[in-house]
Amino acid sequence: MYPLCPWVQGPAAQTPSADLPNCRNWSSVGEERGAALRLTVNGEVHEVPCNPMDPLLGVLRDQLGLTAAKLACGRGECGACTVLIDDRPRMSCITPAGVAGDVVTLEGLAEESSDLRGEFADRGAFQCGFCTPGLVVHATALLRRGLPDDPGERRAAVRHSLNGNVCRCTGYQAIVEAVCVTAERRAADRSAGPAPAAGAAS
Repeated sequence: MYPLCPWVQGPAAQTPSADLPNCRNWSSVGEERGAALRLTVNGEVHEVPCNPMDPLLGVLRDQLGLTAAKLACGRGECGACTVLIDDRPRMSCITPAGVAGDVVTLEGLAEESSDLRGEFADRGAFQCGFCTPGLVVHATALLRRGLPDDPGERRAAVRHSLNGNVCRCTGYQAIVEAVCVTAERRAADRSAGPAPAAGAAS
């Protein structure tokens, strides 16, 4: 078992090693350049010269210049480095780059998470901001999956899902509120349907 996401409880807490790609991105890209990793990050394919066991976080930050994910604990305990791998939240500081699948960082979620980030700002859901990228990435995955309609169950689901993303500043209340309000507004927008085209007959 490979504990990629230990804060998630239940069957999703660990991913069986048989389900993980076996350094599937490791490839030879020519004798002059040597061996490199072929990574798909934010929809773009990159060939990066590095060891397949290098932490994905370092490759993202140091070689691809994607610095939203943060290095904090370095042990997979705080969630500041969270990215999506094949649509699931993963801690990139303990994920070998060679087993990464389709990687999406906060930079790749800029448009999708715009309303969520606005709620974070409006509700004071961050102060120093160091943990915020990981929280937004993880919350985006949670919003994609959907939350319960009942307000109490919704809050409980958010607290449960984000309990591994550590924040030293806010006390979490505003973070939970921001995610819940975003979920409510998105649900309302879906129910309302698309706005009528300009000039359409009433």
